[in-house]
Amino acid sequence: DTDTDTHTDTNRHTQQTTVEEGMDTQLTRYCSNCGFKMKLTAAYCRACGKQHRTDKPAPQYEFEMYPGKSVFLCKGRVMTSPFTSILPIVTWVILVGTTIMFLEANAVFLWNEVTPAIDILTGLFLMYCMINLARTQFGDPGVLPRGSPDEVQLAGTDLMSYKKIKVNGVDVNVKYCKTCDVYRPPRCSHCRQCDNCVLEFDHHCPWVGNCIGARNYRYFVHFSISLELLIFTVLTGCIFRCVQLSKDNEDVLKTTPTTIVTMVICGMFIIPIFALAATHIALVCSNTTTNETMRSRFQKNPYWGGLCFNTCSRLFGARPPTQMHGRTKLGPGGRPFNRPLKFQKYPSQPEGDVNNTYTTSQYGSVGTNNTPRNGDTVAPPPPPTT
Repeated sequence: DTDTDTHTDTNRHTQQTTVEEGMDTQLTRYCSNCGFKMKLTAAYCRACGKQHRTDKPAPQYEFEMYPGKSVFLCKGRVMTSPFTSILPIVTWVILVGTTIMFLEANAVFLWNEVTPAIDILTGLFLMYCMINLARTQFGDPGVLPRGSPDEVQLAGTDLMSYKKIKVNGVDVNVKYCKTCDVYRPPRCSHCRQCDNCVLEFDHHCPWVGNCIGARNYRYFVHFSISLELLIFTVLTGCIFRCVQLSKDNEDVLKTTPTTIVTMVICGMFIIPIFALAATHIALVCSNTTTNETMRSRFQKNPYWGGLCFNTCSRLFGARPPTQMHGRTKLGPGGRPFNRPLKFQKYPSQPEGDVNNTYTTSQYGSVGTNNTPRNGDTVAPPPPPTT
């Protein structure tokens, strides 16, 4: 009986595996033009742009053929990370909801009995937090486009995983990214959540819902600092209200329970936000990123340019230009997001051996144009049907 049961279970497992493999085969296919693996229902190939179905409209803009996981909103005008968590919504609800509760319960009292400055500062800090949070969450963090066909001319078998370059006399490794088909420039790293290589990658923040990189790092730091100031201001106003009610021999919990709830929420976040803001202030002063600090990429910091230079350039200097133009119209047969990479030097990179003319061709060959993404293997085009 035991042997029979085991044999039956084996047959069921074999049948289930065969069905799953058949379903996977039915749901995917390969582009007849370049061999790229694609969904069966896809109207066009995201690698070469060949249209396979005429019942769906052909794409007109680059964001419609974006190969990564990032999401484009407002017809390509806004870029953010995929919506895999409700934490970004929770951030907005806590930020706006707690401040509104505080103002609704204490604004009149603080304006008349204490000072109007608390209400004014609360409004200003809230607006500044919302602006910086929106610019951090709904913006390009510094994403690099995929490798250009013009740069892919050498044999793909000659690729190396790492190459060493000099940055201010310090050896820095640049790694070849198999997903993006490029050698990442210094300080660049690949984000698994967004499936992008990001310049000056710091970390992927789930509470903000986007990568933190060269183009939005300053807004993230401004948001952290202003949020800590907002929490401190709100908590101060709540303490003033509680002290006044205690002097009048009134029950605080019965008179204004909203104030107690606001104090509890502020007390939960004041220490973590202070630690976050202090950490990033230290990183700004040393001109390093969280990713570099956690991985200990180098013993001597090649990007140190002095305290004043580091602070001003990372928080107030010019940002690198975006390379993700989602509203750009596709040319006939053109591959999206494949413009040549030119890594311009910007203020957070001090003077040294790295100049503003580095391109991926100087880092070596970057594979072939038909190299699939996410480790997929290239299958030969299907034979023509007769």
